[in-house]
Amino acid sequence: MGRINSGVSNGFEGRVGNVVGYFSEGKYFLRIHRKTIKSSKSVSAMTVRARFLKGQEFIKCAPVLFRFGYSTIEEPSTWYSKALGSLLRDAIQGSFPDLCFEPSKITFSTGEGIPLLNPRVVSDNWVLTLNWDAPNELLHNTTRDRIIFIACNLETKKIWFIELAEQRIDQCAEITLPASIGKGTIHLYAFTFSLIINSYSDRGFISPTTYCGSVLLA
Repeated sequence: MGRINSGVSNGFEGRVGNVVGYFSEGKYFLRIHRKTIKSSKSVSAMTVRARFLKGQEFIKCAPVLFRFGYSTIEEPSTWYSKALGSLLRDAIQGSFPDLCFEPSKITFSTGEGIPLLNPRVVSDNWVLTLNWDAPNELLHNTTRDRIIFIACNLETKKIWFIELAEQRIDQCAEITLPASIGKGTIHLYAFTFSLIINSYSDRGFISPTTYCGSVLLA
């Protein structure tokens, strides 16, 4: 419904039939309301839209994981935009319709924590042995960091994650992947988090994601 401002000659705001009136920079304007908006069909425009859709669908596979992984940013309410921005900037590559993820550049977390160092995975089909380094020069409270381990099947769009019982100081963990992750190439990731509170943000330290490689499940 439109609102007349002291006579039609002075303009009106809102919609009347297929006419829309609005006020901008001290003047009233009229335009025809379009029922449909034609989206650009250029490759660049379609690539942008497809990249956003692909990034949004990926985050929806494990929103709790992304929310936790990006919880140490300055403003917690912006975790979604930060996570999506990271995927769009680094992990989603190609042009429409040939878009794909670069597995090694997918990040599930960001922060000031120390990443898992030099992870190595040995696979016995569905059972993995994960080894990593914990140098002596790390602070004692850092060697006690907890680890989030992530398995991702880009074909089935399944993301599985677990908080390991082992701490960074243990340098080894055995992990059994669930059948729900599906067969094929499984990409592996990890990040660490500390129960020590960051005095600046009043939240625990979380590290950037480390890519641990991939395994083939038959």
